[in-house]
Amino acid sequence: MSIKKKIALAMGGTALAASMVAGGTFALFTSQVSNTGNTFAAGNVSIQDTTGGKVYNVNGTTGFLVPGDNGTSYLKVKNNGNVASWVHLASVENKNGGLFAGSKPVTLDIHDGNAQLLAPGEEKSFAVNYNFDINADNSYENATGTFDIKVQAVQAKNNTKTDNSGPSSWGN
Repeated sequence: MSIKKKIALAMGGTALAASMVAGGTFALFTSQVSNTGNTFAAGNVSIQDTTGGKVYNVNGTTGFLVPGDNGTSYLKVKNNGNVASWVHLASVENKNGGLFAGSKPVTLDIHDGNAQLLAPGEEKSFAVNYNFDINADNSYENATGTFDIKVQAVQAKNNTKTDNSGPSSWGN
């Protein structure tokens, strides 16, 4: 056998051995598994007025107002959502009637502190204060007034001030 044939045979044998080694690398046992059915679900913020009626009612809570009257009643709010929420009395709206007109009207105060944190299912009370100026004159006799109270809620998670005093999305 010539030297060229021996070299060619040696090179061919080396190539064959290399291909067998390389081919053997792909003959390992393997397995895989799938983790199926993964889901996400978004939470919800939902509040309910659970006061059981009007906060103020001439036939129940206050009777007829006269100058100098003042007081506090409470609006109850329940967190019906599935995430913790910051809740506060946001504003008095739709004030109508003679008791809210003139120079000495009935005033309402709903800002009794910071927002309150309510866990899902939790209920808390919020103060609603009123004052009828002692100096109101006879132009207010037989006057009436109606109003609405707006309650606001926002998620607490990822939205709480560093001092835990309320939601960062409401500013101050």
